[in-house]
Amino acid sequence: MQNILLNLQKNKNNRHSALSEITENLYLSGIGGINAENLQAAKITHVINMAVELNEYSYPDPGLQIHKFSLRDSVDEDIYIRLEECVQLIDDIQKDGGRILVHCVAGVSRSATVCIAYLVKIHQISLRDAYQHVLECRNVVFPNNGFWRALIQYEECVRGVNSVEMRPYISGMEPDVYFQTWTKPRILNGWRDELYAFWTFSTALLIFQLLGLILFDNTPI
Repeated sequence: MQNILLNLQKNKNNRHSALSEITENLYLSGIGGINAENLQAAKITHVINMAVELNEYSYPDPGLQIHKFSLRDSVDEDIYIRLEECVQLIDDIQKDGGRILVHCVAGVSRSATVCIAYLVKIHQISLRDAYQHVLECRNVVFPNNGFWRALIQYEECVRGVNSVEMRPYISGMEPDVYFQTWTKPRILNGWRDELYAFWTFSTALLIFQLLGLILFDNTPI
């Protein structure tokens, strides 16, 4: 846990880097951060590709060892059945002295979910703390709700407890970590236009209905 906190402090001034350092040997990114310069700077030896869209992607360094898991970023994608395999793979690689980059298309959902699960299992911290750490290292991480359910299930399997719950919110069931972070305003802002549009439509419809009653109601007084 101490190493995680030290790494968190180091990354506070580098949250927008192309490759986000999660631990000393684990990095997270989207496809945009993968180039020869970044890979060399981070001394990456292994890549875990979580994106089915990138199955045919050609990496700039032919010496990399590539591991593909071909998942969709969808709430109905069962990432849970792959989490333990991914976590153990990362742990085995780093124990052998390797350095790992986990990526998907944007470095937001699929790859972030794997990194969070790794911290829960190997670094033995809560899901809530693992998410907060990864968010500090890469402040765009946003696993979809299906992946959150998988992470909650994974934490219960690994630790026997749950530190995060799914709760009803304006956009449906959301993890309660969003109630306490900067993500809550983002969710609110994301739904504000839809709420305004719905309110405007409902108000206009009510006005037309009232006008219809006034203009076409022929009931004698």
